[in-house]
Amino acid sequence: MGGFKIICSQCGSDKVIEKSGKNKIDRLGKRVKYAEGIERQCLDCDNESFVIHRTWCEKG
Repeated sequence: MGGFKIICSQCGSDKVIEKSGKNKIDRLGKRVKYAEGIERQCLDCDNESFVIHRTWCEKG
């Protein structure tokens, strides 16, 4: 059974690391909006991306 490789959209390299992450994406008055998803970084060209899976707000 075959697998798949993640490649960089900028340089085409397959040397990409992937991890789950949480980022602050906005501030809404006294509340802070966060996003949880997958962070990807190319080891050849340092291109980074963040794919959002869910968002939520917390009191800041």
